[in-house]
Amino acid sequence: MAKLQEEGKISFKESVYKYLDSLPKTNYDITIEDLLSHKAGLVRDYGGSILCEKNDFYKNSFYSSYNNDRFITAPQIGFSYSNYGYKLLGILIEKISGKTIQNVKNDLIINKIGLSNTTHETSNYDENTTKFYYKKDKEFLEVPCLDCTFNYGPGCYLSTSEDLVKLGNAYMYKNILLKPESFSNLIKSRNQAKDYGLGFITKRDYYKNYFFGHNGGYPGAISYLRVYPNNELVISILINYRNEQIQSDLESILNEIAFIYIEKLN
Repeated sequence: MAKLQEEGKISFKESVYKYLDSLPKTNYDITIEDLLSHKAGLVRDYGGSILCEKNDFYKNSFYSSYNNDRFITAPQIGFSYSNYGYKLLGILIEKISGKTIQNVKNDLIINKIGLSNTTHETSNYDENTTKFYYKKDKEFLEVPCLDCTFNYGPGCYLSTSEDLVKLGNAYMYKNILLKPESFSNLIKSRNQAKDYGLGFITKRDYYKNYFFGHNGGYPGAISYLRVYPNNELVISILINYRNEQIQSDLESILNEIAFIYIEKLN
């Protein structure tokens, strides 16, 4: 999105209706920046739209689903994380670029910085792909099939921790992916808690060290990427099992890892 803005093809301050004129009208108008900062007031997601056997939500049905029921609050009321909103951004990217969002990400990020072990999820795993697990009645089971056909806006990518470190370095060292002023705009906090910008967590950790990045969770997976620009440190963690306790514990572990390395770097 930031690259499209650099090229003069969009403006974050404009209404999404300027670019998606066929989008059904609702009681609310929202800007691209509202969506990027999760301040559009939209629902978090759409039912079980990630699991194959439960998915009844596809790109060709998005417009018919977009109505007042998709909003939980009016825009700009507060921070409300929304993968649904990022699906809308994915449609907008495809409309403006004339390409699939997978090809856009390949052109502007993945191929540009050589993320050779990063690709969109298709469920066609080879011997180099880990299995993903959940726990039921004290038994570890493989996660059922994921249907990512309409989830490449908010996520649904496979990668390695090494590739994520490459991505973090590309964000940390300016002019690789974006102009410095473009990236600075992305990590400028937009919410009341001052911990989220446009697609990036941007805050200080437990030890008051500043970082930006993001964490994620899908069925059977947890991911973390933190970039400490003042210390030239990038940390990534990937886990092929997910539960709430592990996700909570990882925050503390990450703080300790960062503290140890920053102490050594200093």
